[in-house]
Amino acid sequence: MVQNNVLFHESTYKVHVKSNQSTHQWKDFDVARLPISIGHHTHEEEKLKATFRWCRERFRHVQICVNDTLQRYNLMFQHSISEQEAYDLALSKGDIWINRNKPLFSLLSSYECVRWDQWRQHPEFLSVMQKIQNLYNMNKEFKEAIDKNALDVWKRRTSVNSSDYCANRMASFLDFSVQYLLEEVAVFSLMFEETRAIDIYPGSGLLATDIFSGRPLPGAPEGMSKRHFCRIDFLRRSPKAKDQKADYSTSPLPCAAQS
Repeated sequence: MVQNNVLFHESTYKVHVKSNQSTHQWKDFDVARLPISIGHHTHEEEKLKATFRWCRERFRHVQICVNDTLQRYNLMFQHSISEQEAYDLALSKGDIWINRNKPLFSLLSSYECVRWDQWRQHPEFLSVMQKIQNLYNMNKEFKEAIDKNALDVWKRRTSVNSSDYCANRMASFLDFSVQYLLEEVAVFSLMFEETRAIDIYPGSGLLATDIFSGRPLPGAPEGMSKRHFCRIDFLRRSPKAKDQKADYSTSPLPCAAQS
């Protein structure tokens, strides 16, 4: 749990925008969307605090997207467990992340917290998911983008953990990864269609949506081409800067999170 007195000190890090790896300028938006990768170090502690503070100063509203149960595909592969077991574990990890980081939400002047299952329960989810599946089966360019994403992840994982990601598990990994990516694109399409916002993320964009940004694809959900992406990174502050207190005395009070 984050201690309250920690909130009033500057983060160890500051946000750096990587404009050359972004599809849009953040200044053109008043709503930011923060896709949260559960378990990733960039979405914990000081880096998360730096991200929230950076967003507070630039956006009217922030949507925190806790993409927890999407991780069931990774957990099925990693632990060789059933989908239900992986789902339960992913949901628990999402609960833990929210409880641990909820004090940091107060750094935002206006926010909502949306979990992955809320999108899977969206009335349009099944029809959008079917469109994405059909697109993968019938559109060569889209299929190649999804398959390339999956293969790129495999290559990154094998470069750092060759024992768990050995050659005889490659087919299984790619199968789970494709399922992961198709569901991700489906939910992202709903997000992009429902709210005009810029995605703020400390990593690469999703190739299957970025290459079609501003270019509608026949048969695809309308929202798929509406992604606006800003890639960020983190720079470490000097010791003197991080000890300074931030003054938010004139800022509006934070609204309640929706969970």
